[in-house]
Amino acid sequence: MASRNKTLDYLLKLALPVIRPGLSRTKRLLKLIDNPEKGYPTLLIGGTNGKGSTLAMLLAVLRESGLKVGSYTSPHIERFNERIKVDGSEITGREITRIAGRLKGIVERELKGPLKDGVSFFEFTTVLALEYFRERGVDIALLEVGMGGRFDSTNVVLPEVSIITTIGLDHKEFLGTTLAQVAVEKAGIIKPKGVVVVGGLRPTALKVVRAKVRERSAKGFFIGKDFAVTRDESERIDFRGDEQLNGIKLALRGEHQLENAACALKALEVLRGRGFRIPTSAIRRGLKGVSWPGRIERFGKAPEVILDVAHNVEGAKALVGYLSDIKESRVVLVVGIMEDKDSRGILKEFASFADTIILTTPQVERSCSVERLREELDGLSYRGKVIIERRVSFAIRAAMAEAKDRALVCVSGSIYTVAEARRYLRSS
Repeated sequence: MASRNKTLDYLLKLALPVIRPGLSRTKRLLKLIDNPEKGYPTLLIGGTNGKGSTLAMLLAVLRESGLKVGSYTSPHIERFNERIKVDGSEITGREITRIAGRLKGIVERELKGPLKDGVSFFEFTTVLALEYFRERGVDIALLEVGMGGRFDSTNVVLPEVSIITTIGLDHKEFLGTTLAQVAVEKAGIIKPKGVVVVGGLRPTALKVVRAKVRERSAKGFFIGKDFAVTRDESERIDFRGDEQLNGIKLALRGEHQLENAACALKALEVLRGRGFRIPTSAIRRGLKGVSWPGRIERFGKAPEVILDVAHNVEGAKALVGYLSDIKESRVVLVVGIMEDKDSRGILKEFASFADTIILTTPQVERSCSVERLREELDGLSYRGKVIIERRVSFAIRAAMAEAKDRALVCVSGSIYTVAEARRYLRSS
């Protein structure tokens, strides 16, 4: 392909007209390039919320341990390259173009055979990432599940450890409308005789996951039973697993990050038991220095701006919990939500703490209109000030003018809202 832009255009046009479950297309494409995913160990991280933060913690520690680490995450915040990294450095446009060109040729040849229905964007990019990791000779690859788990393209690997951070209602049109149905999809990443680390789940979801562990003769480690994390008076965390590790400083903010850290630490404990050299000093350095863009990310002072990609009710609750703990002044919230999300549920959480809400729409087709968001706020009997700004950049300006130096500005509701806000803040 002639250029990176043409490559990305091709990738974005790969979206299948409907979701067709199954891993056969991904497996076929991997087989045609000699199964790169078999050349290195992997970790597979799934869950409704927290999987990206958990991956970031694992990445930081494994890098501090001297390992060469590949990471595959989604979606990206500002550019596609963010999805595929080795040791924290993004894949280059040239590398994307080269590998995608090779895969495109294979797909087009196979259109008359097993791949007659084509492949999706996520199937293609998953294979691209796995091949890139082989080329770069990674020691281990961390893969974030895109959606669900059972039929997600990342589920083609046989990981050293699978992690399920949380299970909540999201992507209901694809994963199911009940917690039990969603849990079945998430539990699909548990491998026969494999190992799974499980975060805090509600009883309905926990029952499904435990049943899947038994069905697949897997080894399950459950938070609260097999491992736990607590915070001490100095805001450091103590981990209890097979061993005890005290006084860890965690850079990621928010009470919800404690369970994510617990899952990461237990997975690292499993890896150590399997022969990976992960010094305790690397764990301490990694968690102390870990960062994850768009997750309670702070910008500037007077007013301070906090960006968080909370895009479902559970994420909104976690953000509200954090803001409630630190709230020392008024909060001006900029919010833009996708139309396929539970916008009323998200707004209900946000309305409980925000003094002013500025409604906006990121430049994405799926954005919920400000009119609908306003109607839902009105239905919640929100008593604070409401401002409408149809562009995110205008909404940020309005929020700063409203806050001045006496209030905190928070931007949330969607990764797309945060992405536009982040670009604006960084450019200005």
